[in-house]
Amino acid sequence: MELINRHNLKDLKELFNSKYYEKILIVGGNQSFYKSGAAKLIRKLTKNKKTFLYLKKKKIPEIYELIKLIKEIKKFKPNLIVSIGGGAVMDLAKISNCMTDIDEIIPKVKNNSYKISKKFCDIIAIPMTAGSGAEVTTNAVLYIGKEKFSIESSFIKPNHMALFPHLVINNKKKKIIHSSAFDCFAQAVESMFSLKSNEKSIEYSKKSLDLFDNNYKSFVKNKSFEKGYLLSLASYYSGKAISISKTIAPHAVSYPFTSFFGVNHGYAVSITFDGFLKYNYENISKSKKKYDLNNRYEMLFKFLKIKNIEELSNKISEIKKELSLESQISKINKNIPKKIDLIVDNVNVQRMTNNPVEVKKKDILNILKKTM
Repeated sequence: MELINRHNLKDLKELFNSKYYEKILIVGGNQSFYKSGAAKLIRKLTKNKKTFLYLKKKKIPEIYELIKLIKEIKKFKPNLIVSIGGGAVMDLAKISNCMTDIDEIIPKVKNNSYKISKKFCDIIAIPMTAGSGAEVTTNAVLYIGKEKFSIESSFIKPNHMALFPHLVINNKKKKIIHSSAFDCFAQAVESMFSLKSNEKSIEYSKKSLDLFDNNYKSFVKNKSFEKGYLLSLASYYSGKAISISKTIAPHAVSYPFTSFFGVNHGYAVSITFDGFLKYNYENISKSKKKYDLNNRYEMLFKFLKIKNIEELSNKISEIKKELSLESQISKINKNIPKKIDLIVDNVNVQRMTNNPVEVKKKDILNILKKTM
């Protein structure tokens, strides 16, 4: 069930009132769960139900908190898991519902030999940021130490999702909201250029970009219910797009910024976003020929009402400025320029394979140097 209308509390109550959902485990953010109004919403929905609340402590979805949550699921034996929070909260809940063999998780994830054949119970995702689209994706992020892994399976995707814009507009963490908004934009664009893209994913990308471009400025200035809903919808469609196509180079390079320096995910993606779009454009003749890369750029230019790659660069700069995202690495974290090789050596190669043009380490280094 996908509840994406503006006022879906009645429908959601009917879902929660199902006789099949007698025991409900809730996964939320340690602070955001109470400050956003999520706790109040959940109390209304779970009245007369047996519940267990797990509040996520870590900033990222990491292995030891995952193991802890899996143990709680096995102990409580819920019929329904409610994941209510940002992308990291949803990813943690999504994986914990599918990976139950605790002793085997680390070795099998590291050598990509894990098998997911079922989920523990139904899961509903309720996002509190407008960005990741994790409520509808078939993958989730997991960190083991400083390494980032993408866990992928059709069982990862939540059974149900619901958009509640008031949770987004009640989120007072400006950096997270703005970072997530850029992630929404980046995912929609990257999906267009992914080698796994198709007509359906491009349709979702266009819907996401249209909603984002027409609403993000007014959302930043005035977090109204209507704008919160429209930006949440943009995130939803970006999630639908990347669930098909996956992302490309900017996302691949973003993860070391998060794992080593604590840069919020969407913010980390923004660092090389313009650089990689220029790199791919300048190397169109070297594209992998799964589709006409030049046509994809022309499609994006036309859709964003711009004429060329320079105007696209200006557009990206404008979005980053509106979202208060710095373009220089040294202004984000003064220690990053000193350890740029650490970023390059820890790039997620799995995500890089979807990029339409081959990218080597020297290319990543050159793009990063231009952001210093």
